[in-house]
Amino acid sequence: MSKRILAASVLIVLLSPLPAAAQATAPLPSPGLAPGNFFYIFDTMFEGIGTFFTFGQESKVRRYLELAEERLAELSELAATDDAEAQSEEDETDQIEQALASYEEKLGDAVSAVDEMEADGEQVEGLATEIAEATLKHLEGSRPGL
Repeated sequence: MSKRILAASVLIVLLSPLPAAAQATAPLPSPGLAPGNFFYIFDTMFEGIGTFFTFGQESKVRRYLELAEERLAELSELAATDDAEAQSEEDETDQIEQALASYEEKLGDAVSAVDEMEADGEQVEGLATEIAEATLKHLEGSRPGL
């Protein structure tokens, strides 16, 4: 079931047209380094270290959501990049696909962590709601550059 929720969320984010007023209500975080940048590998490495040292499933879910938002900001920045700045259309497409895959992965990690908590008998309704609200926020904030 959680894979269907994740897939539906990602499709809605990418395909849903939203009014301009809704777009302005949910700004994305600063994208930092984007795929294609030489130092991007170090950025993701340090994020992994930060996630490793995030303790507790609930904290990990929130961490994954933050990272998913950052990936979405990177995706939005890449989509808005002027073609003259890109090395080639193929490179730009690869970078966008990499950012999208990473976004999906982080959102999937959050859903998986909630599933683990639910299997352990923990109360997860609040976190499931938080994931749904974050996905809605992504919907509202991602459309300008896409």
